[in-house]
Amino acid sequence: MSLNLLIFILLSQSCFYGPKGLTLTQLEQGHKIGFVKNKENIISIDSIKFKEQWEKILPLPDVKLDKIEIRRGFTKGEREEEFYMLMAYDYESKLKTARWLIKKDGSFYFYKSPVDESNLNHPFFRTYFTCYGDSGDCNPHVFIIDNRYYWTSTEKFYCDPNSPCKSSSIFFPDE
Repeated sequence: MSLNLLIFILLSQSCFYGPKGLTLTQLEQGHKIGFVKNKENIISIDSIKFKEQWEKILPLPDVKLDKIEIRRGFTKGEREEEFYMLMAYDYESKLKTARWLIKKDGSFYFYKSPVDESNLNHPFFRTYFTCYGDSGDCNPHVFIIDNRYYWTSTEKFYCDPNSPCKSSSIFFPDE
């Protein structure tokens, strides 16, 4: 691990990193969230109940999620990869929360841990990442550095402690 990366991790409270050396073929599908129909991403879960569940686990009081969607993004950093995330919005508090999705055979799933969890630990893909604030770029982004996945709340790979955009991560080991 490079010294700059180590310093970044130690100083950062608003970024979350993932597994080293992970390839998407190692991911296993868990709960089905949605599917693609006529080039449109459709949510197949009960979105009202799901938003209520997310509102309970978010680290801020009085969150009222207005919208939930499956959103496509591209990683930044050492390589660009297409990825999908389930994203929810609270417009009043300027909050966005995201969870990585696996796309397989036209359907979207949450990550499910492999059977042998002692050999593989993939917390990044089981994390709900939330960012909120008045910054123009206060959105979930994913960087790949040294083959590790990192959530961050800006398009730059650093977390400015003075930024009006704050973020947090919630890890769920079993879902």
